[in-house]
Amino acid sequence: AMYARRLGARLAVGTEIDPLTIPCIAENFERNGFGESDCVLGFLDAFKDGAKFDVILCNMIRSELWPLRDDIEELLVKGGELVISGQLETEKEYVLRWFEEIGLTVLQERVSGEWWSVLARS
Repeated sequence: AMYARRLGARLAVGTEIDPLTIPCIAENFERNGFGESDCVLGFLDAFKDGAKFDVILCNMIRSELWPLRDDIEELLVKGGELVISGQLETEKEYVLRWFEEIGLTVLQERVSGEWWSVLARS
């Protein structure tokens, strides 16, 4: 969220499921000159009906990401971009199959050691 705001995003909202990280997030926002953080404690269903995002970034392992697929699909605008990181390269076929099923086009993939990330557009 901080990086997106630094690049000029009008709104960048982060979500976090671990309440112990909230003070760290708040401190990072303050230290980086953003004042209060725009992070929400909770899962993606914390967003009100009708909320849509141009870009969604998910940095979590597949077992945590997988239950959120329906919410991600609902929150991403048509033509929006989805970044998935924190994936083991050995599991990338699951994500690529999901993208194919819902009509996302892969724009870029990156590998770093055993980790894989992907950028796709709806």
